[in-house]
Amino acid sequence: FRTWLDTRLNQCAPDLAELLLPDEVAALTDAAGPGANVTALEKLKTLLATPSWHTDDAVSAALKPILTRLCSRYLLIEKRKSFALDPV
Repeated sequence: FRTWLDTRLNQCAPDLAELLLPDEVAALTDAAGPGANVTALEKLKTLLATPSWHTDDAVSAALKPILTRLCSRYLLIEKRKSFALDPV
């Protein structure tokens, strides 16, 4: 899943419209804190690159529904189309 997600994050537009719902972008922005000219895409990449993101209650609360939905999409849609990068 993570390989697929990283690939999608590197391919999608900076507003993440093709991956995230508007309320997910808002939750992500709130969890990551203010950042001058930092897109939701950059915030998501930064949060996921932080090894201890799961120990921060605000960050994990924001990322859990996002990652759960994207993982479901990966398992239900991408794998059926044979786009799964890791067939496990």
